[in-house]
Amino acid sequence: MYIDSNIFIFAAIDKGGLGQNCREIIKLINEKKITCAASYLVVDEVIWILKKEYWKR
Repeated sequence: MYIDSNIFIFAAIDKGGLGQNCREIIKLINEKKITCAASYLVVDEVIWILKKEYWKR
């Protein structure tokens, strides 16, 4: 499975159901219950979006 940057972004930012679902996916990956792949561009995009989001605050 390919994992997109939105999984990480929503896990960090969204406090509702969508964020919870994303955190659950990350937990399953961490527990090695599912495997995935991601591009290095995913990491770059996550950092860029989170910096932008937290600088607003």
